[in-house]
Amino acid sequence: MDCSGTRAFNVTSIQVRGVVINNFYLDSAIKTLYCKGYTGTPQPILSNVDNMLITYGIDTGNRYGPTKSTTDAAEASAADTINGNNKVGWDRVVTVTVCLEIHGANNIVIASADQSHYKCNTTTPTVATDRLLHTTMTRVVWPCAIMLPFSLGNRLRS
Repeated sequence: MDCSGTRAFNVTSIQVRGVVINNFYLDSAIKTLYCKGYTGTPQPILSNVDNMLITYGIDTGNRYGPTKSTTDAAEASAADTINGNNKVGWDRVVTVTVCLEIHGANNIVIASADQSHYKCNTTTPTVATDRLLHTTMTRVVWPCAIMLPFSLGNRLRS
């Protein structure tokens, strides 16, 4: 089932596997991460999300591992470049990294200068400007277990 409660495509019984489509996007105005299944109404799944960053790891050679990364879905899916394994477009994407910057709902830090955190696209810590607890959550997904193209916030192919 997808996040809207819709059964997977081509499923006739519990034993048969099907395709599940979930589209994730961040409503930055209210800082909420949503999931919309193939049908139905988008469901809020996480509040207090400051940012979502999707990074595509691309195999530009013949290594079956990422040799280049980009946050641009158009670049990741470009069909004009063939890698060493004769792959083009989304077939060259070998990893997808999903990063969420989130914060707590209550002021619990004594002083804002007492807390620093890393943002999704930085290698140096950022000092908090408020008294909320901040953190970054990152997950690397190997597309062999999922189906591309993604519709994670980029909305390129939705």
